[in-house]
Amino acid sequence: MLDVVRRQVEQLTKEAMAQERKAKEKGLLYLESEHRRRLAEKHLRSAMRGSRRAGHERVYSFGKPLVPVSFLQDVGGEDGADVHLHFEYESGHPSN
Repeated sequence: MLDVVRRQVEQLTKEAMAQERKAKEKGLLYLESEHRRRLAEKHLRSAMRGSRRAGHERVYSFGKPLVPVSFLQDVGGEDGADVHLHFEYESGHPSN
């Protein structure tokens, strides 16, 4: 009888340890995801600051300003996040 109880306790202990391990792994994955998100936000803020410093719009020799039209963020990979901004010529500009 004592052996049966001992085996049950061992089994329950193993199950509890497995659940604890899974919870820790899930927590680490969440922290990693949050870190990537914060890193992407940091890169975006940096890019936006750089854009503001350079002037909100750049006018090239043919006189058409570029305006941002789309934003793509890829969070993942070893390098952190890739942020891509897509610009097009402003449609309402008088030189069109």
